[in-house]
Amino acid sequence: MNSDQLQPGDLLFSFNSNKESEHLALYAGSKNGVPYVLHATSKPHNAVMLTHLIRADSGCEYRVMRPTNTDLALDAKQILLGWVEHLVPYASDEKLDRILNLIDRLGGLDNPRSGIIQEQHGKKTSGINYSHYLLMTNHLPFIPVSYTKAGKIEGLRCAEAITAAFNIALLMLYASQEEDKWIIEHVDSIDEFVSELDNPLPFDAIEACSTGIYKHCVDSPFHWKNLGPLTLLDYPEPDEASKADWREFKTSLQAVAAENTALFLASPKGSPAHRDLSQYMQFNPSAQRRTSPQSLRARSLSSSSDFGDEGRPKSRLRESPIYCTFFANDSAKTTTDLSSVFIPLDGIIPDQTDSHIMS
Repeated sequence: MNSDQLQPGDLLFSFNSNKESEHLALYAGSKNGVPYVLHATSKPHNAVMLTHLIRADSGCEYRVMRPTNTDLALDAKQILLGWVEHLVPYASDEKLDRILNLIDRLGGLDNPRSGIIQEQHGKKTSGINYSHYLLMTNHLPFIPVSYTKAGKIEGLRCAEAITAAFNIALLMLYASQEEDKWIIEHVDSIDEFVSELDNPLPFDAIEACSTGIYKHCVDSPFHWKNLGPLTLLDYPEPDEASKADWREFKTSLQAVAAENTALFLASPKGSPAHRDLSQYMQFNPSAQRRTSPQSLRARSLSSSSDFGDEGRPKSRLRESPIYCTFFANDSAKTTTDLSSVFIPLDGIIPDQTDSHIMS
């Protein structure tokens, strides 16, 4: 398929010359023919970021999986955009080494059975560790904070960010909302809650790797349409004004993210008490859920009333063309018509490239 046929919410798997996926991103939309993706990426951003889709290296290719539940994919997209607003960090070296070394020991790298091995490993603890998604939901628009030995926030890998965003979005459709908390209450146990879910990505995000996710999607036609390799069409080279606008966007984003993150860490959500899972599990099978799928999509997950004026960062970030194109959320729209999400303003084409590693 061609890049102009992509739809927001599509998953893009970056395959290396060994025919293994080493990176995973979610298609956000296009601007002036330029495709943009959301992903946790390493240098130069080292964060969950919105970037243009770079061309695959020689011998490599992108493959596309389209979710059959496009509404859920849009919810996941909004969660990812919220993490962009806070520049949620990319995974620490320690976190990357742990999962890569483990998968390597299991024989899940450079192996014809890599997809099977990674899929089995990523799903093995999905039920046991599902409560982590409940914790992540209650820490939006940031993530639960843990630190490396060097004092840096442990961030998200690419496969982890995409998997978590879909699972958080799905959890919010089935959980109840009690003031500012998301709770599980209408079942007897977390296991029963998980068994009710029609989950397109039933993985433990912390353990998930992209080749295993791809294998699952291929084998799950009810949830995913395999659209095959992607042909990235040519688009105009950015002029100097566009490059300057992109750099201004990045500068504004960094300033807003620093403010948002500091406010989050100083807020009740950033306190250790907020990590106590017991407050989010109030099992009561006779309880009625206090939210609905429609009420979730009627809210912008990329902003929070806790931060800034009327929930908006105090900078010109939201006035930039790229921001308005991809971060705007029309609260009146709850359908799969995505045209309203992309406001037709003058486009910007970034001049950065991203390095991709298996994550």
